[in-house]
Amino acid sequence: MQSDFCYTMIKILREQEEVMLYANVFDISPEEQNKVVSFLNSEFERESLNYPGKAPSFNPTAAFWAAKICYFAAQLILYRKDEPSSLEILFESYEEALDHSAHLSADLCLRFLPKMIFQLKAIDPEDLIIEHLEAILRKFPLSGVECLEEMDESEIEDLLEEDCYSGL
Repeated sequence: MQSDFCYTMIKILREQEEVMLYANVFDISPEEQNKVVSFLNSEFERESLNYPGKAPSFNPTAAFWAAKICYFAAQLILYRKDEPSSLEILFESYEEALDHSAHLSADLCLRFLPKMIFQLKAIDPEDLIIEHLEAILRKFPLSGVECLEEMDESEIEDLLEEDCYSGL
């Protein structure tokens, strides 16, 4: 029986702002996915009480996608021996609508990527993973504002029209 490695890491990341991994496992079962989504939904509900304006609804697809990105990034930072040939698969683009709901739901986990990128740059500033993670953060600027040197305001103008998002 597989343990809930992804769920455990995401829970510790959210509650203690630390990465804790117990095994080099990239498989996430449907049951574990449901557990991660349920946890992130409760985190979203708790956080949204403090959002300025009316918070959008929780987007489980975006939240789980972001959790996988963080989980895979942590796995590669801690356990990688060689450069994986499957970076495009592990760090797949978010293909759904990029609305306020997706941005804020993904931010539950993506807000931790800048610190992971910082660690990667300390280890190897030429690491290909950095490029993939920064590309993700460019699409989710709320999460990446801490580490992105350049941000095209025209890409986020429609997001800033929403009171909740612009207040954050």
